[in-house]
Order: sequence, then C-alpha cells, then structure tokens
Amino acid sequence: MAFTTVLRDIASTLGTYVDGARVYPANHAESTLGDEFLVFQVFPVASRDEMYVESVYRGFCEVSVYTPAGGGSVRAAQLCDLLEERLSRKTIGRTQTSQSRIEVAGIDRVDTHLYRVNFMFDFFST
Repeated sequence: MAFTTVLRDIASTLGTYVDGARVYPANHAESTLGDEFLVFQVFPVASRDEMYVESVYRGFCEVSVYTPAGGGSVRAAQLCDLLEERLSRKTIGRTQTSQSRIEVAGIDRVDTHLYRVNFMFDFFST
C-alpha cells in the first residue's frame, strides 16, 4: 500500500498540467500525447526498512519531460525548474522527497520529433 500512497502523493502534486504541458502517468493508454508533455513513474527500491518504528518505503521517481526537438533545451529547463519547485525537498502527504537531479536523454529514440530530459528524485514514505 505504501507505494500506492507515494504514487498518489506525487500525482496529486503534479496535477494534470505543468505550465501548459500535460502530465501523464507511465503506461498511459492515450495514443497521441502531443509535442510537449511529461510522463512520471515511481520506482520502488526497498519495500520495508525494519530499523524504524514504522515501516519505511524507499525508491525514486522519474518525470520524463518531452519538448519539441530542434528548439534547444530552454523549454525543458523551464519545466524542470517548475518541477523542482513542486517536488524537490518536500513533504507531500506521507512522502518525503530529496534533492532532484536531471539527466539529459536527448532526442527521443521512438519519436525523433521529441527531445527528452529526465527529472528524478529519491523518496521515502511511511
């Protein structure tokens, strides 16, 4: 149940849009996502840590930021800045997030019209 809680905490904080870019959970079934959107996924790493009174669940979250290819990285950076404000070093419900990091993935392999940057942060939740 704890990873479901984390997923709900992150989804509620992201909302459905970030500065006009639509937000989707991973494995979303919509066939056309557009030329600017975000896809988030929660990755569980450890399901329980018995050192603490309450069970602590750990993992990381990745938000893939897609923008049109050929336009530079400014728009992706703007969206990452907004994600930083919403998600980095926050307590969201029962979820505590860490400092974020960014990984530039470049031109998307599946759709070369898109440029991708991954915004990531670790979390723990009780």
